[in-house]
Amino acid sequence: MNIVENNDYSPKSLPSSHLPLSSPYSASSSVDLSLLSSNDIIILSKDQHGCRMLQKKIDDDCSTNLPIIFNATYKLSSALMLDPFGNYLIQKLMISATPSQLSLIIIEITPNIGKIATNLHGTRALQKLIGCLSTPNHHDLIAIAISPQVVNLVHDLNGNHVIQKLISHFFGDDLDFLVDLIIIHLIEIASHKHGCCVLQKLLNKCSPYQIQKISNEILRNSVHLMKDQFGNYVIQYLISLDINGINLQLLRLVANELVPLSCGKFSSNVVEKCLKLNPNGCTVNDNIHPLLAALINIQTLMSLIKDQYGNYVVQTALEVADWPVKCVMAEMVRPMLPNIRYTNYGKRIHSKVVSILAELDNNNNNNDNTGGSHSPTYGSHSQSTPKTAGGTHRSNINTNNNLLPGINFSAHV
Repeated sequence: MNIVENNDYSPKSLPSSHLPLSSPYSASSSVDLSLLSSNDIIILSKDQHGCRMLQKKIDDDCSTNLPIIFNATYKLSSALMLDPFGNYLIQKLMISATPSQLSLIIIEITPNIGKIATNLHGTRALQKLIGCLSTPNHHDLIAIAISPQVVNLVHDLNGNHVIQKLISHFFGDDLDFLVDLIIIHLIEIASHKHGCCVLQKLLNKCSPYQIQKISNEILRNSVHLMKDQFGNYVIQYLISLDINGINLQLLRLVANELVPLSCGKFSSNVVEKCLKLNPNGCTVNDNIHPLLAALINIQTLMSLIKDQYGNYVVQTALEVADWPVKCVMAEMVRPMLPNIRYTNYGKRIHSKVVSILAELDNNNNNNDNTGGSHSPTYGSHSQSTPKTAGGTHRSNINTNNNLLPGINFSAHV
């Protein structure tokens, strides 16, 4: 059914005997709806005062007046949902309607649901309808109606709120249709300013199985999404869910692309968030963080320190690393200190490294005074982190075991 416009009707066409002379219509509750034709009720529903009068009629005597108003208007549900005044009446009908009446409204609006969802008035009425759904049949009908429009609605200023309302109202298997559609169109949804918000809300509502399904597709496209201005928020939100198996896979992916991701405007935020993870529930004293292991490389550090975004990754690494790892990084950076001291991107790193080295030198002096052993010299030490087949990452730091006592560099994620 196409949206019906009722431009042919005007209040002047109402029989004068049916309405009191003291218009506006809301001024009187004495109008007998049974004396009005369907056309009369439709006209009233799209008039500011008439709409209020009809809503009051429902409040005053729902059992008598609701069927009269519903039967006169439900076939024009699409037009009323788009109308500045009629949308309030249709919302009132939705609240008071029986399940079968609600099903009739859904069926009537299905051909026009895309236009309704993206309309300023229609989106509110449609969200109200979703909030009133109460039976499995309702859920099935609305899923069938909205499925062809999901991507368009997610991208729309008004339509995305309809999808978010669905996510809020539906539970469990009822969300499967939405999960499956978003997986198919993941990149175009996750990389959109409204879509990334919808996807985060969906991840927060899904069952563990549904989350895993979505996460598998996110992981397949993770590097692309990390570099995207909106997609990176999806990755960060997934990380914040703290699902260990998923986060370990993300750490491997990031470690294998550490330098380009660290130097990206948006992806560098993801790298910093990954650095704050504690993989596999292990402390750094047992297994060094895979990203820190990848960072303990002179060439890598030099590249990142000089980069406008990469330097923030190094700063975060110096903040989150345990003391032995901080010492190794600080000693590697020591020769670079004169060159980075006055650079725009190196000032803060210079300050952090100088502070670490001062504490390290102070500890060494205390060891000298107490007859303790010297801490090893790190300045000439260089390592690299190779990539293994299949894209997995293994920390394979070729280092002296005395360099970082208590840290197992051969451990892998």
